Amino acid sequence: MKDPRDLALKGDHVEEWIDVRFVRPLGMRVARALLPRRISADQVTFAGLLVGVVAAHFFVYGDRRLDVVGLLLIGVAEVLDSADGQLARLRGTSSRWGRILDGYVDNLRWISVYFFLLLRFVHGGAFLGVEPAHVLILVMLAGFSHSLQAAAADLVQGAYLGAAGKPVIDLPEDLENIVLSRRWWNGVSRHYYRDYAKRQALLFPYTVALLRRFRVIPDPGRLRAAYLVRQRRFLPLYGLFGQNAHLAALGAGLLLGYPAALVWADLTVFNLGLVLLVVLHEKSAAGLLRDPALAEGAGAPSC
Repeated sequence: MKDPRDLALKGDHVEEWIDVRFVRPLGMRVARALLPRRISADQVTFAGLLVGVVAAHFFVYGDRRLDVVGLLLIGVAEVLDSADGQLARLRGTSSRWGRILDGYVDNLRWISVYFFLLLRFVHGGAFLGVEPAHVLILVMLAGFSHSLQAAAADLVQGAYLGAAGKPVIDLPEDLENIVLSRRWWNGVSRHYYRDYAKRQALLFPYTVALLRRFRVIPDPGRLRAAYLVRQRRFLPLYGLFGQNAHLAALGAGLLLGYPAALVWADLTVFNLGLVLLVVLHEKSAAGLLRDPALAEGAGAPSC
């Protein structure tokens, strides 16, 4: 029988405190309640998207009470986002497509947050000392920054779990001819997911080169073990700009009457956290590649 923690959590070292204490346990309760019902994990994913978009629309009105309602609904969406994967693991139906769909839905939920906040800014002038004409540019830059931050966190988590024996990360070459779904959107999904994997490889070239080396050397056990020891210390860094940090910035800004706090956090603190993680993580990965005792002949990465 599988350990319940393996079903509830992605992995002990990659989970944030609030997820371990609240989101994952609540998600598992939902998953167990849905287990005997004819509700698929993908349907739970789409339910989370619907709740997230409805939640985001409450932020457009500039009403503190509606802001609180929106934040509470975002909490519900987060629980559903956890429950879909847990339900799939309980049923033994976890798949690459499910992971990809979950990522798409996360992006769409956050796009809706930025969109409705933008509408609020346009009508209410929520930015201090910023011309209205520049608000659109700032929000778009914040959204782009958020997408890079999410890609970085996903790569760091996935690479660590992959080294620990849970293959949850895809490299660009893995996605050339795969079939993600039997539906009409397979080609579109493969195209965008492959581009996503390429962006991750551009952000973390040495890490991706190391993941490739895991696949080609006869016995990667020592290299994997060294990677886990070295990179574990950097895992808490993604908490500086991860999902919960964004939710905290959004919630604090709304409750304090300055919703633009999320945008400024994306452009400043969270981007600094991203740069710090990339630099430290890549420096460590490069050291492993160049260690002849672990990976003889490893040189610069080719991505």
